[in-house]
Amino acid sequence: MTSLLLAGILIQPVARTQTLLDFEAGPLNQAVQAAGTVRVSRTLNPEGGPKGSSIEVKAEANAIVAGRLGLLPPNIDDVVLFSFWVYRSDKEVQARPQSALDLVFLEEDGRTRFRRRVDLNHSGWKQIRVAPKWMAPDSGRIPLWSKIKRFGFSFRGTTEILIDDVSVEIGEKGRGQLVPQDLWAPAFPNTVAAKIFRVESARRVLVTDVAAADLKRLDQEFAQVDALLEKRVGDWVANPRPPVLILFGQESEYKAYPPVLASLFNRVASPPTSDGFTLLGVATGTWSPEKGGIQRPSLIHEYAHAALEQNALLQNRGEWLQEGLASQIQLELRPQKDFAALVKRGLSDPSIRMPWSRLTDGDSIGPEFYWQALTLVETLQTAPKFKDRWSTLMQAVRLTGSTRLETFLKSIYSVDWGELEAAWLTHCRTKYR
Repeated sequence: MTSLLLAGILIQPVARTQTLLDFEAGPLNQAVQAAGTVRVSRTLNPEGGPKGSSIEVKAEANAIVAGRLGLLPPNIDDVVLFSFWVYRSDKEVQARPQSALDLVFLEEDGRTRFRRRVDLNHSGWKQIRVAPKWMAPDSGRIPLWSKIKRFGFSFRGTTEILIDDVSVEIGEKGRGQLVPQDLWAPAFPNTVAAKIFRVESARRVLVTDVAAADLKRLDQEFAQVDALLEKRVGDWVANPRPPVLILFGQESEYKAYPPVLASLFNRVASPPTSDGFTLLGVATGTWSPEKGGIQRPSLIHEYAHAALEQNALLQNRGEWLQEGLASQIQLELRPQKDFAALVKRGLSDPSIRMPWSRLTDGDSIGPEFYWQALTLVETLQTAPKFKDRWSTLMQAVRLTGSTRLETFLKSIYSVDWGELEAAWLTHCRTKYR
């Protein structure tokens, strides 16, 4: 598709609509597949929406109805819009005034997925329209758009609805792909383009509204971060959507941005309270000459999070592995003079340490425990009982999408918590004596 100039007016190409499912004929089991507690049947449509037939879905929480393989266009990056019609009866509205489902795009394994919450609070028919680029990775393994094979509807609770006319709009090549500008433009809604400074490459994108910030120098340092991380975690992916770092000149804009970014994906985030914050592969921080300008340690830390998520495909939940690796790289490039003393205090006072089962359960940890996560990562990388299986751990984390270490202690290392702690203590007492 090529834009045309006609009588001085730029005519933009119109996206082509392709119907994926209309449920008019043929066996339903050749159109969709269902899993969980769910019943799917064909029914005639009520007035006010699409004509003909639809599917009636009666589902419980965690059920899924997915289109069969082969329905989606081969290049999902060309899809600018995914749409479907939903009918909610008066009975459904009365029983569940506020309801929701997740639109999911799945890799072939059926578990690795992008998702977007779709709120259902209407009565009668409504067409739902979603731009796939604003769908975010689900928990678990991080998906790649190049591996997406099918779509589905995942139900959050008891739901009784009709679904019909599932279709896509296909635009110019790559038009449906999320690009870095989609992410950084909302960060500076009131700033003219001439006052936004960028360094862009296929590896990363750096953006700021601070003229004094030397982004080229920062980009060179981030190349070091990439090299260090790739050496540690392996399997570095050249993601079409590279990590982004946004450096704000104003604290207020820094705090306002994460909720805006989350809302684009129909998610929720609170204003950050820390020096830096990373969400969905976008690292953020503020310009502060008093705290080092571009030498501010938190910029290294946050960029490491974004790179681990976008290039190493490691979920960033603020848990021990992400925080341990990001802190390790930060400390190597921005040494902290009192870190050894901090470790010694932690060794002498167990009350300022987290129990291992809690530290490594896959949930987020507070900054006061980053030192413990860092030294645990060091132990797993270097201690005699563990170092030869570090790459196996990284592969297992990617495969399962989980960093719950208890899962891997027996299967990978054949040790218990006591043996892990003994190795950790030996490492810390040796390195930080």
